[in-house]
Amino acid sequence: MRSFLFADPHDISRAAMLAYLKLLLSLRSVRSLTGGLQRLPEALAAGLHVRLGHHAVEVAPHRRGDGAHPPYRVQVVSPEGTYTIGADAVVCATTATAAARILTPLPDRTKDTLAGVRYASAAVLNCTLDRRIASPSRWVLNMARQASAVAIMRIIPGGAQGRGDGLTLWSPGGTVGAELCDLADDQVLGRMTQGAAAAGPGFELGRHVTAFRVDRWTEALPQFPVGHLRRLHELHTQLPAGLALAGDYLAGQNLEAAITSGIRAADRVTTQLAQRHTTPRSWNETRATP
Repeated sequence: MRSFLFADPHDISRAAMLAYLKLLLSLRSVRSLTGGLQRLPEALAAGLHVRLGHHAVEVAPHRRGDGAHPPYRVQVVSPEGTYTIGADAVVCATTATAAARILTPLPDRTKDTLAGVRYASAAVLNCTLDRRIASPSRWVLNMARQASAVAIMRIIPGGAQGRGDGLTLWSPGGTVGAELCDLADDQVLGRMTQGAAAAGPGFELGRHVTAFRVDRWTEALPQFPVGHLRRLHELHTQLPAGLALAGDYLAGQNLEAAITSGIRAADRVTTQLAQRHTTPRSWNETRATP
């Protein structure tokens, strides 16, 4: 459970633990999208105007809250300078800590709740090998009680051309994950390949790695300690009209939960706009001098 949750089970609330156990008991296989997870944002971008490299730094109520001006203004920083967008409604799909910084309309208590959400840090090692890995399963879960630099491994078959396999290794959360995020790439490689070797002779990777990449997530997975679900319930009742949150910290540590939170957020703002009999408008941007 420690490897699956990226946290010590003793720190998880009973309500969250029961939800995870239900998920595990119903899990018969692991599925992934053909072409990778990037197909989700690509599909979103196909129907919307997506601005790459533009960072929303503040969402605030418009100073003039009348019908001639949008209820919200979003300040954005881009390579070309700073500008402001008017918005009838805002969905903030970020980590909880980023939402606490960006959303100025929130009451202090709500900001404190968001800022207090804890995340597990994790390092992910992707590598290619010059050989195949003899394993009956493509997924390997570390069940050892002692601390290790590897929690989960995924084997990616090299194909029929005689190429070696690929391997993705996830570190656990807690202090181990945080420590790995602070190490140089070569050090992460050494620690994680050493941890992989504990899975058996076929996982002695050392000299067989031909290429590798290290990704670091300082806010990889949200934690669900005692009281988290109650605080989330209170959080939704404190949100101003036209403002919604989305993210895995609201529903669970998986992709499905993140998508579900986004659907709920979209339903919230569209319902509120319909109740106000407001047709979404295109507001002019206000640009500042770079």
